Amino acid sequence: PYCDSPTDPNDFNGHGTWVAGVVFSQGDATYPAKRGISYGIDRFYNLKAAFSVCGDGALMFGSDRMAAVDAALTWPDPPEVFNYSYGGAASADDDGGSRFWDAIVDGYQRVVAVSAGNSGLEGASTVGSPGIAYNVLSVANVQDRRTVNRSDDTIAPTSSRGPTLGGRKKPDVAAPGTSIVMPAHTGGWNAASGTSFSSPAVAGAAALIIDAGLSDPRAVKALLINSADDWGTSGWDASYGWGYVNLSRAYAQLGHVALATLAFGGDVRFFASDEVATIKATATWNRHAAYTIGGSQPSTATLNNIDLSLYAATDGSLRSVSASTIDNVEQVINAAPEPAVVAVRSTGAFSGASETVALAHSGGLQPRVGPQLIATLTAPPIVGAGELFPVVATLMNPGDVRGHSHQATLSLPAGYVLAAGANPQAVGSLAAGASTTAAWTVRAPLGPDELGVLMVDATAAAYGSTWQSSATTITTTFGSCGAAL
Repeated sequence: PYCDSPTDPNDFNGHGTWVAGVVFSQGDATYPAKRGISYGIDRFYNLKAAFSVCGDGALMFGSDRMAAVDAALTWPDPPEVFNYSYGGAASADDDGGSRFWDAIVDGYQRVVAVSAGNSGLEGASTVGSPGIAYNVLSVANVQDRRTVNRSDDTIAPTSSRGPTLGGRKKPDVAAPGTSIVMPAHTGGWNAASGTSFSSPAVAGAAALIIDAGLSDPRAVKALLINSADDWGTSGWDASYGWGYVNLSRAYAQLGHVALATLAFGGDVRFFASDEVATIKATATWNRHAAYTIGGSQPSTATLNNIDLSLYAATDGSLRSVSASTIDNVEQVINAAPEPAVVAVRSTGAFSGASETVALAHSGGLQPRVGPQLIATLTAPPIVGAGELFPVVATLMNPGDVRGHSHQATLSLPAGYVLAAGANPQAVGSLAAGASTTAAWTVRAPLGPDELGVLMVDATAAAYGSTWQSSATTITTTFGSCGAAL
């Protein structure tokens, strides 16, 4: 449905009213302050798949979008980041367009930034499609009022709000998108507003992060979310997402990102900090969708469940937990400055053998094996009938994180009697590499000479996990007129 007046003064494409959008600019030497986010990028592709229509807007066929992306992925130097400033109202929590972009991120390891939409409506779920896609960075629009200080920045009234229709946390982040000044096709400068202009800013930010050496899309997404200014309500916010993108902090936290691979439900990876500091950590992983270049859109996709927990290292107290079953972003925060342990844990049934998770944090966290437990048991090898004798269990933590809630339970053979000592016996916390003991007094049986096998079962519970270890020892009893060999 093209316009019939190609001589329209607003026409720049021969088909009617122009559609606002950031295409590309390397800046202008005359205006050194107007360089954009990723000034100096070495290669840029304009994948033109939409066409303008009468009135104010544009249309795009899904097949054209797919053909454009397919072509770009087959070029000798394919793009590492895609920006998609296009979308429409979401009629469901998922759709083919969202699965397509999830597949591009998951299968082709590309970062994708998508405009969240311009439907506004505070309190309503208005994030558009494909801004609802799991793996993309869905971007909201902040009006920065052209001031250096962020204290007067607010969400644009037109910026679409989350969550998705299914309750998922979208948008992901917010960036300036109001009155963005850019070169005009007619010369000079033009200003435009909308999430179509905040999304390219995040795409540019991703390009800078990749250029700095962090290439995994999960890691780029985790870093941008974790380093964002927490705007609006604490944690995820329906207007700002996880926060207002802060590239200075992202650069400072560039080295604070790790990838961890977890097996099926119940596997866990630990990260610990010995510093007395506050901690903020964000985990991201992909929803899996399969797409082959030249093929049809993915019809199905699967999301494995990952939980994130943060504990005080000194006593194992739970400080923060993020355990959504529908999102692929989890975030924990501890505002109290103290040593901390973060656990990344797989839960429930898994699709596939494993899941790779990116963990970005504010600093101090290092990958750790976690607490471990080894128990040994000692007692006199020979005791007299009816004699009282000591039994000592030694519990050692050979791991690299302090363990908690250690206890030991002594099991006695028939005829042996526990004379003193709690059973089970709690022995508290154990620092990494430390050991402690649990002691009991046992009375030997009065019967004939015999061998007795004593056993200790030791356990530790910390950071949502448990550890176990067992040990045995043999004691021989003998009567007053007998001997034991």
